[in-house]
Amino acid sequence: MTDDLVRAAQRGHLPALKLLYQQYASGVLRLVTGILGSVEDGRDLTQEIFIKAFEKLPELQNVAAFAGWLKQLSSRMAIDQLRRKSDWAQPEILELIEAPDDWVQACDLLTQLDDVEELLRVLSTSERALVWLFAVEGYRHDELATLMATSEMAVRQRYRRAIVKLKATLINKVSHETARRL
Repeated sequence: MTDDLVRAAQRGHLPALKLLYQQYASGVLRLVTGILGSVEDGRDLTQEIFIKAFEKLPELQNVAAFAGWLKQLSSRMAIDQLRRKSDWAQPEILELIEAPDDWVQACDLLTQLDDVEELLRVLSTSERALVWLFAVEGYRHDELATLMATSEMAVRQRYRRAIVKLKATLINKVSHETARRL
C-alpha cells in the first residue's frame, strides 16, 4: 500500500502527497524536535523537510525505502540546522565523574524517565542531538559519525561526555529530592 502511495506521490498526485504527509509528519516532528530541543523549531523544520522530500521524491528509486530515506533526510536537515547555531562545536568543561560502562543501559534508563526532555536541557545542542539520535532513534555510532561528518571515535567520546553530564545531573537531582524529603 505504501509503495503504491509513494509511486503516486512521485507522479505528483496531490492526494498521495497529502496522505504521505499525514502518515509520516508526526514521526518526523518527533525526530527533529528531539534533535533540536524545541517543538516550535521542530514544526518549522518538519515543513521544510516535507517540501524538500516532495521535491526530491521523483529521484527516489527504491520506493520501499521511503521511510528510511525520509528519516535520513530529516536527521541531516536537523543536524544542518544545529550546525548553523553557535554552540554546535563549542567544547565544554565537564565534571570528572565516572560514566557508566554500559551505554545501552544508560540509554534505556534515559528513555524511561518521565522528565527526559527537561533532563536533556542540561546538554549542549550537539550533545542533545547525539544522545537523542542514539538512544531514542536507534542510530549506531558509525552512522552518526557519517551523519555528523566526523570520526566514530569523536562521536563515541562526545556521547560518553554527554552521558557523564546526564549522570551528574541525575545524581544531583536525586540528592536534592532526598534532602528535601528529610
